Amino acid sequence: MAKVAAVHQQYLLEYTEVIGINKEQLLKVSNEDNDYNFSLEKGLIDAEQYLLLLSKLNTISNIPNFGYFLGTSLNVRTLGFIAHVQKHAKDFSQAIDILQNYLEHSYAIVDLDVYQESNHLIIKLGASEDLGACQNIVLEAIFNFIIRELKGILPDISFFEKVYIPPSFIPSTLEQLNIPYSFEEINPTIVLSASVLDINLNKKHSVDITSALTGYLALLEKNHSHLGEFSGRVKKMALSMCCPEPPNLDYVASQFFMTKRSFQRKLANEGNTFREIIDAIRQEMSSFLEMSSDLKINDISYLLGYSESSAYLHARNRWNQPIELTKNVEYSELA
Repeated sequence: MAKVAAVHQQYLLEYTEVIGINKEQLLKVSNEDNDYNFSLEKGLIDAEQYLLLLSKLNTISNIPNFGYFLGTSLNVRTLGFIAHVQKHAKDFSQAIDILQNYLEHSYAIVDLDVYQESNHLIIKLGASEDLGACQNIVLEAIFNFIIRELKGILPDISFFEKVYIPPSFIPSTLEQLNIPYSFEEINPTIVLSASVLDINLNKKHSVDITSALTGYLALLEKNHSHLGEFSGRVKKMALSMCCPEPPNLDYVASQFFMTKRSFQRKLANEGNTFREIIDAIRQEMSSFLEMSSDLKINDISYLLGYSESSAYLHARNRWNQPIELTKNVEYSELA
């Protein structure tokens, strides 16, 4: 069977911890789990091991469309790949080569078929082998990763002509990005205008994204339990979903399968609100970006999701005291 980079196992374990599943629960799923390797070693692991973990997490969580929610929880990791592509690719063809090479060596259980047909560039996602019950989970998670990656490197969404997804997929990411789509009984297929091959990549925010990624990963490493058990997990989930701007209430509440009212009530029981959590993320990121980079106010406003620089400056004036983060945070590009 194919190999998978061990870091993907780590992402799975991090995600399940945030949604409230621990290793002990995994070990109770079946008697054969006692020998399961939970180590976060570097390098490659057998895909069979990865798929076993994925299957068990899907069973325990009982989350419909587990792949979609897993994929959207990795938005901040997508930033690392976007920054890598923008740094090393001069045009879209090179970007696709990097993406295909990444999947081949890091996530070899999927295939990405890319070809030109008339005035269209077709990108088809499929499984490289039979993945059993995990196939839809894997494809939906990677599909969301690819959509975010393409959106991040292209100048605008006009190059997306149509996206075809299986009826079982959740289209929320496409709807949020205003990308046209339809349901078809085929593997995920992205149709771009062939003119995309003639453009230079969007490097406008490449440096900004690297700075933001470093800050977000620094925050993810921090312990947020002082906020409360649930509030700490919400903050970690929100940080994981930044791309680069922080996510909204609906987006995060959906990860916990709660209505907005129930979600807010549970936060209130710990003395917090979602607005306060997002505001704290923006404050900490603002302090980090202003200390560790030479970004302009417009860039920081963009990264933190403010519609105008004046709104960011108003928020910055409201914050009494900047919260310091470690400047020298190492981050590794996706394996």
